[in-house]
Amino acid sequence: MIKLIMDKIKEIREYLYSELCNLESKDKHNRDLMRKKILQLNLLLEMLENCEQELTKYEIMKNTELKLDCIETQEYPL
Repeated sequence: MIKLIMDKIKEIREYLYSELCNLESKDKHNRDLMRKKILQLNLLLEMLENCEQELTKYEIMKNTELKLDCIETQEYPL
């Protein structure tokens, strides 16, 4: 499940980067609107990065917990 979420995050990130590139290359007739959109896209990218970091932390904690359970079971069989 986490891999699926990470893949989706990557897909969204690629889309946001392409949108940023498109905005920056377009005619700058409305600079204020462009700046707002760029800021919003950057904020979304930052949020995705935070989400990715939290998922990675969760995965590490989950793996550590599983290893601890395995070690406890080996040392103290039922």
